Amino acid sequence: MRDMKRNEYFTEAEIKEQKKRRKIGRRVMALLLAGMMLFSNIPSNVSAVSDNDISMLPDAMVQTEDTDTTADATEGKTVTVTGATEQPAAAAEDRNAGEESEPVAVDAATDIEADKAGSADIFDNTTITLDKLTLKATYSDGKGGSVVEELTENGTFNLPYNADINMRLDFKLGNGTAVNKDTAYIYKLPDTIRVDVEADHKLADHNGKSIGTVHIAKDGTLSFRFDTDAIGSNTNVNFYVQFEGGFSESLQEEGKTENIAFPTATGDFKFTVNTTDKTDDDKKPDPKDVSISKYGSKIVNINGQNYIEWTVELGQEGRTSLDGVITDNLPTGLTYAEIPGYPQLTDSTGGTITTTAKNGDSSIDIKVAGVTSHYHAKVKFCTYYDKSIFGGTINDSTTALVDNTAAFNPDDDTDKGVSNKGTVSIKPDMLKKTGSSIAADGTIEWTVTINAENLDIQGTSYLDNVETGQELVEDSIQITPAGLSATKKSESGFEVAIPAGTAYTDTVTIKYKTKVTDFSQGSYKNTGKLQGGVYDVTTSATVPGYNLLKKSFKDFNKITNTFTWEIVVNEEGKTLENVTVTDTFRAGNGANKVSGSDHEMAFVSASEALDASSDAENGKLVFKFDKLDAKKVITIVTKVKDPTAFDASSWSLFENKASMTSDMNTTPIDSTAQTWQQIKKPDILAKDGKMNGDGTITWTLQVTNPKLTVKGAEITDVLPAGQEYVDGSMRLQNPYYDANPVSVTPTVTVNPTTGIQSLKYIFTLTDPVQEGFFRKDFWICYETKTTSSDDATASRSYENDAKIRLDFEGDISVTDDARKKLTGETGGVLEKVYDYKAGNQYVDWSVKINEGHYDMSAVADPVITDQLPSYFDYVSGKLYKVTKVKSGNDTQVTETEVSAVIAVMNGKITVQLPNIGSDEYVFKFRTRFNCLAAELSGKTIANTVNFTGTGKNVSDTSDTIKNVSFSSSSAGAVTKHEIRVKKIDAVTKQPLAGAIFKLYLNGSNICIGEATSGADGYAVFEDLNTLTGYDLKLVEFQTPDGYTYINPGNGQGSAETVITDYDDVNLKTDSNGTKYYEIEIENYKPATPRGSALIEKKDAVSGVVLAGVEFGLYTDATCAEDKLAAKHVTSSSGIVTFSNLDIGKTYYLKEITPLPGYKAGNTIYKIDVKTATETAYCVLGGTPGTPQSSAYEITNEKAKAGLTLTKTEKDSDPVVSLENAEFSIYRDADCSDRIDTKTTDVNGKLTFTDLEPGTTYYYRETKAPDGYVLDTTVRKVTIGTGTENADVTETVTVTNEKAIGDIVIKKVDDSTVAVPLDGVVFCLYNEDDSEYKRNGAHYKVTSDENGIARFEDIPFGNYKVKEETGKVGYEALPTTERIKVTVDTAGDNNLTIINKRYKCDICLTKTGEGGELLAGAEIGLFTNDGARIKTATTGSNGKVTFTDIVYGDYYLQELKAPAGYKLSSAKVTITAAEILGSYTAGTVLDKMLSNEKQKGQICLMKTDDAGAALSGAEFTLYDENMVALKTGKTMTAAEASAMGSGAAEGQLYFKDLTYGTYYVQETKAPDGYRNDLNMTDTKGNSTVNGVYLAQVTKPGDLSTLMGGQTFEGSDSPVRADIKLTKINGTNNNTMANIPFKITNLETKESHTIYTGSNGVYDSSLIKKSLNTNTDKAGAGVWFGDTSILSDDEGSFEYGSYSIEELECKENNGKILYKGTFKIDNNTGSTLDLGKIINNSIEVKTYAADNTSGNNNTAFIQQGGIFNYTTGQLTYGKAITDEVNVKGISSGYAVANLVDIETGEYIKNKDGSLVQSEAKIEPYNDGTYTGQAHQNLVYDNPESMLGKNIVVFEKIYALNADGTPNYNKLLVEHLTD
Repeated sequence: MRDMKRNEYFTEAEIKEQKKRRKIGRRVMALLLAGMMLFSNIPSNVSAVSDNDISMLPDAMVQTEDTDTTADATEGKTVTVTGATEQPAAAAEDRNAGEESEPVAVDAATDIEADKAGSADIFDNTTITLDKLTLKATYSDGKGGSVVEELTENGTFNLPYNADINMRLDFKLGNGTAVNKDTAYIYKLPDTIRVDVEADHKLADHNGKSIGTVHIAKDGTLSFRFDTDAIGSNTNVNFYVQFEGGFSESLQEEGKTENIAFPTATGDFKFTVNTTDKTDDDKKPDPKDVSISKYGSKIVNINGQNYIEWTVELGQEGRTSLDGVITDNLPTGLTYAEIPGYPQLTDSTGGTITTTAKNGDSSIDIKVAGVTSHYHAKVKFCTYYDKSIFGGTINDSTTALVDNTAAFNPDDDTDKGVSNKGTVSIKPDMLKKTGSSIAADGTIEWTVTINAENLDIQGTSYLDNVETGQELVEDSIQITPAGLSATKKSESGFEVAIPAGTAYTDTVTIKYKTKVTDFSQGSYKNTGKLQGGVYDVTTSATVPGYNLLKKSFKDFNKITNTFTWEIVVNEEGKTLENVTVTDTFRAGNGANKVSGSDHEMAFVSASEALDASSDAENGKLVFKFDKLDAKKVITIVTKVKDPTAFDASSWSLFENKASMTSDMNTTPIDSTAQTWQQIKKPDILAKDGKMNGDGTITWTLQVTNPKLTVKGAEITDVLPAGQEYVDGSMRLQNPYYDANPVSVTPTVTVNPTTGIQSLKYIFTLTDPVQEGFFRKDFWICYETKTTSSDDATASRSYENDAKIRLDFEGDISVTDDARKKLTGETGGVLEKVYDYKAGNQYVDWSVKINEGHYDMSAVADPVITDQLPSYFDYVSGKLYKVTKVKSGNDTQVTETEVSAVIAVMNGKITVQLPNIGSDEYVFKFRTRFNCLAAELSGKTIANTVNFTGTGKNVSDTSDTIKNVSFSSSSAGAVTKHEIRVKKIDAVTKQPLAGAIFKLYLNGSNICIGEATSGADGYAVFEDLNTLTGYDLKLVEFQTPDGYTYINPGNGQGSAETVITDYDDVNLKTDSNGTKYYEIEIENYKPATPRGSALIEKKDAVSGVVLAGVEFGLYTDATCAEDKLAAKHVTSSSGIVTFSNLDIGKTYYLKEITPLPGYKAGNTIYKIDVKTATETAYCVLGGTPGTPQSSAYEITNEKAKAGLTLTKTEKDSDPVVSLENAEFSIYRDADCSDRIDTKTTDVNGKLTFTDLEPGTTYYYRETKAPDGYVLDTTVRKVTIGTGTENADVTETVTVTNEKAIGDIVIKKVDDSTVAVPLDGVVFCLYNEDDSEYKRNGAHYKVTSDENGIARFEDIPFGNYKVKEETGKVGYEALPTTERIKVTVDTAGDNNLTIINKRYKCDICLTKTGEGGELLAGAEIGLFTNDGARIKTATTGSNGKVTFTDIVYGDYYLQELKAPAGYKLSSAKVTITAAEILGSYTAGTVLDKMLSNEKQKGQICLMKTDDAGAALSGAEFTLYDENMVALKTGKTMTAAEASAMGSGAAEGQLYFKDLTYGTYYVQETKAPDGYRNDLNMTDTKGNSTVNGVYLAQVTKPGDLSTLMGGQTFEGSDSPVRADIKLTKINGTNNNTMANIPFKITNLETKESHTIYTGSNGVYDSSLIKKSLNTNTDKAGAGVWFGDTSILSDDEGSFEYGSYSIEELECKENNGKILYKGTFKIDNNTGSTLDLGKIINNSIEVKTYAADNTSGNNNTAFIQQGGIFNYTTGQLTYGKAITDEVNVKGISSGYAVANLVDIETGEYIKNKDGSLVQSEAKIEPYNDGTYTGQAHQNLVYDNPESMLGKNIVVFEKIYALNADGTPNYNKLLVEHLTD
């Protein structure tokens, strides 16, 4: 603080006027400001600012008259401030004079006119003066933190112009100052300073009495008003005003320099500011780089065209929007694609994108405007790609990588352009296949798409393979575009060839159907391959089956160990008959075992009735249904046969298999379900716990809904040691939270040995509320409390074990237990918490004391202390007693204020507590931040409280306060409280230096502080604001040199002085406003110096002072009783003083009576009393020494306990001591809180030390000596009583038994599931190979059904095991092999021995009658009892292999024969001996099985036109390749009669025919008949005379051929409609109004039909009765007897038909269609003839000179034969022309020579045309169907000079007689 001088703020006239009022003003001011204190909070109408804006800074004040100028600003105005923060309860009695005032409502309309205001002289030494100014600037450091810089007087500062300034102005009101209540005392800040808040604050004294207000205005004025006429004459009050601000507008720019002056009483407080650029807090950040990510996201297909879709992701990275341009210069091979919907903007919250790019552009600009995004905005666009990117060869792995780079340039000037490269991986879209679901007729339609990339695929072929379970519907194949055809390649596929020679880039689509032949399959797959040239691409598609059977696991009940299985039959609701469902599971002895890995179950129930063929006991369940036309669900329940046989820690496999057959699937369908389960005791109870922090633990027993009816229930719970049940706390509730829990009362019992409590509760299930809990999950909750406060404040482990027993119907009872271990401090002794809200300058604290209600009666002098961090000021506080009443989940809390001594000195809070007992208290207090919020940056804002008392020392630290921010204006008193101890000479009254004092709260050991007297004799205790009204004790620890507090006159005196009148009445105030209490203490300087010794007694560990310890001072080192000079007991401060000691004499100090539980102090301390410059002093502990500077500290250790343990062998004689036994000692009976672990020595001994006497401990053996059984008994021991003054040791002996264990052998095979092996014999040997004997015989054991063999009760040691007798089917261990095993566990010592099972691979070769290898045979492998274990199908090599077939007897049987072969019923046997032989030899076991071909017969019937039977007609039978097989003749009546069996005259039988396709031809007619019958074959080829097509596909007669070409019909009439679509082969358009003539080939009945406007004719859509058979377009058609005509029947009766396209305008020049179709039993309602395509007749001609054959010279140019440029003939005068036609095989060709330029015909000299005619004859070279040769002879070549000449061909149809029909021109053609 510096001295202040008067400063002239006003003119001389103004000062003169002020002097007139000074006298009155002084009196008013003196009364008004006495003891003033201000309490401040942020008003609600003041906005909180940043963390950098908080401070406490001084203000300056000016007192002015109420002149007109100032009155204008205040008169008639009222400012109301609301929203004050509520003060804690203790605030009303706060004695901290530094507290701020509350905001108040201020009447600004006080009359302050000049004639009423009086006058006041400002800043003389007796009025208000500005005593101190503190300014702090705060601004950002640019790194997320803040800089706080104090602005000192005469300094120069470089500050950002937006810096915040916190100002604090400290004012002083001196003695005798008078103030006027009607005067506004105004202080004006410099104009360059800005004030950010406008606020009012109340002025109050330390008793809370209002004495005035202050108004802080934004114009920079501080206005003070006082509510009293006078404050008094001895005010000396200091107060301050603090507020936030900054630089005013004139400095709000960079580069300003300003000298700023704050007026003070002694002159201006000046400093200089140079403004810099504003800090980052208010700067608009420079735009960062936009982030960009480019990638080709996918290939999109739009309208059949593939494109690459590119995505550009843009990230704002702090920008307000993304405005700019995306530029993409596309690489070679990419061009921009204009597609609707692109470019596309996604993931944006606004904005647009536009582009000017056009289709095919190689560069793209996309304008981005106004786009914003929370993350990344995405811009998408598309490009074409060049197909050359795929390279030369294309196969399944062909992939092209296409790179593309995009750039983004923002529109701003930051030059932040970015770019990124994206890559897309493209696979050529060459081949794709899809399949439809199975249709009602059992067919699947497949679609193959070839060459979607439109590459050149000429010369390739597509191969399609129809896989198992289906067959190709041959007439279903449709191919687009036209011109391609399919060729059947095998029974299961076809091929489509793409022509070579010219480029072929079309996309080819193939549609076809397959028919399902095996409905047992789960799915159907077809594959395809495009091959040839550079292509080798495959595809496949799979279609799901009918889902006829599905087996699944549904549930496992852990209480009953039951499984629920579900079988779903006929999921899709098909119509099934003769359905048999068989369910099998392992039930015991291997019966019906599904696999080697499942476990035994027993049947419980099924939802459907079992068939009589079931064997439920052995795991076979059969269900039969005559018919199912809907989904059927069968539920089966099984249970674990023997739950005790399972290892609860492992997962076991349970398996259930279902099989199903029906008329739709004679081959069984199998479906297996599995589940892995842990088979263990029921899991219905879980346990959890929570330490509540108040000394209690809430335990939660979580009960799982058992899903069964509970008949009885019981809960038991053994509590952890150190915990006891909280009465009334047990309740039943819903999980997590229940507003209305059900309270229940358990039975509590106490173990008399351990003192541990147990709880038991039996549920009352007749109570519907309790019974209802067991229908759901619920919790049982209760609390326990820690019994010891010592345990509560240490980390302990508490483990709780609860059990539940549930009784169910059927005498079922299950139990379950649950444990929960918690580790930590249960608390409840001391806890500190805070309450803080951001923006507030206050923090409210609560210190909870003994929340656990521990018995702390023995804790004397309980005290809590709290040293506040430097950034906190104490405000106020109170102590409360807490009572709690619990009701269910709710607790009612009541706090009652109690009287307590609360002392605060130098930021240390000390609270003297009452005797706590088991009561709970809370100390609530408030602190205030005394710094800027910015100054807290980087600090951990927390606080630690300590609790001390006799034998107790606990501390707790609050959580860290986060988000501290505040800003406010405030005003407050600056008043200090002190105790000034003046040390003087008792005689001279002169001050004495060097006296050391400690200040205590009287009656306690609370030391408030320490002070030493200075040269002025004063020892000052400062900052005692909270101590007024308390009795204090002053202890003089050291007297000044040569002085004593003993009065030499009477020999009396004490180092302790009690102060009882430290209160407001006795406090004085100095000129600085400090309130103080002064006391004089005299010291004496004896004529003969005397010495004194001051002793302080403390606990050696905690440092707590110890009261009541008796010390003796002796004159002899023997410390004998007769040498005792004096004895004293330590005071409550732990102090004992021995005074009036003789100079030069030696004394001896010894502790006489220690405190209970502390070791006696046997040390004898030597005390020498000496003088130095006539000053007496003592030296403790010998000479030489130094003068005593303070009390000598002597400590005591608490007595310790020890436990010595001896370990011996049980019943040993002589006694055997056991070394290396390990023991642990614990604080709790659960042995969870371990203290120490030790091991016995060679004498079997160990000792635990540093234990506490009188405390109960628990110990147990944790590791036994080698070869001995571990003793797990928990033993309890209490050592001493706790009052001993010496260490005490307890001795115990513990014995051990020798250890034995079992050797447990598990015998398993070498499979992955390790199947156990029974019947294996083992024998045991000692380590030295001698026999281990039991009862005199070699000890042998045999493995049981679980593979377990057990040698029991074997002493610890090393042994050997030998396998004596192995198991049949397994490779035995060598007879010499002995396996070592060590027994070192008192239980099972496990050994697993594995045997390899004999196994081999079995290969079956499938052949036909001729030895041919047969593919497609399905073979099953069965055990001898008929269980099928594997199924496989022979491949193209006729082989099927079953691998790893284990030892046993089996057979192989065919399940499905290859197509065309009989199913073999033979069983191919496989013996165990054969498997053993193959295993030994290491070979495959080969087997053979052959098939007979399926055979049938063909019967033909020959009749005449009248239907009479004809014998003697000769027929020849051909195979499908037209190779003759047999010849026969139709029978006579006699031959038929001899054959019998329904044979008839005119019939011919071809018998014993294998399945296949045959042709039959009448090769000789009967006598008198002519063989003139024809038939068109089914392949659509030309007519073959007398050939009949037949197929043999089933045994017996297939069909009967009658009367030539007619097949015999079925027993009932068959009718059907037909449908066809007419297509123009040139443009693929449909063709309307095309007539077709349809003729019944048997009856010769004919009718004409017409295609409709859509090119379709569908007779099913035309009424048969409409213009029936009128041969008009749209007329109905009816073949056969019209008397039975019906619109509901088909137009065509049973039989074969020809269909012939008739010529019309629309098909002129086209190849007219001719074909046949057949209506038979397999036709269905409508026969779809598919698409009938009209192709143009194709003509190819070849013209050449008939002499030279030259067609390449100038004589015969390309495009014409003659081109005379020379005017000369080089060759002959005739032209030959070869005409080839495609589409017709007959016709008449007429050729002429024509001038191609003019169209003029070339003539001979006589004017005749140069012309030639020739008949077209059938011709077949694989391409053309007809051919003719022309010879054009001419005699006038000169007429051709300079002309281009071609041959012009016209082709006409032929009449029936073979003559040309010139009226029917088929095609015209110019020579090629």
